[in-house]
Amino acid sequence: EQPEIKGEGRVVFGVTDLGLDTEDITSLKMTIDKIEVHSNENSWIKVMENPKTIDLVTLDNEEIIQLLADIKLDEGTYQQFRVVISNIIIIDPSGINNAILPSGELKINGDLNVNSDSVSTFILDFKAEDSVHIAGNGKYIFAPVIQLETRQVAEVDVIDSKEGKIIKINSGKIDTNVEFGMDIDGNVEVGLKIPKDKKLTIKSPL
Repeated sequence: EQPEIKGEGRVVFGVTDLGLDTEDITSLKMTIDKIEVHSNENSWIKVMENPKTIDLVTLDNEEIIQLLADIKLDEGTYQQFRVVISNIIIIDPSGINNAILPSGELKINGDLNVNSDSVSTFILDFKAEDSVHIAGNGKYIFAPVIQLETRQVAEVDVIDSKEGKIIKINSGKIDTNVEFGMDIDGNVEVGLKIPKDKKLTIKSPL
């Protein structure tokens, strides 16, 4: 039997940010180490070659979606995603602060439908306002809250700008539009986030 030949579709991965309503934080740099997608046929597939550092404050000011990866994937449905982040650097009037990240690994589920000869999109919208917290000792905690949106059969423009490559998305069918977040213990689930008024204490490592 001849193996079935699968077509490939183009998938554009991007990141944006929905606002940090504070005068104090002038920069919030986060490194995305890798993104992986999972299909039943191919298990985990890495979609980014190199880590990328982005400033969520800049993204918010410009209301742009920054390109993370623009690749071809076999057609099919990908339902599990792994996003690994690190090095959260926050600049405020006191200077440069390393924020505490309860966990660097975000595992999420959704539907990324890839069709041959068409474009799908995978956009992570970090909600900085809900992600940044201050512990009792004055240290920042970054427990990401993210909206994931995927589309199929989209029209995408990739544009060169001073922020690097940015993307504009038109049309397309939205398949996944969910908000997931992290708690202080690093658990990641849909609808999870640390309440703003919660008093946070960080257990210092032994």
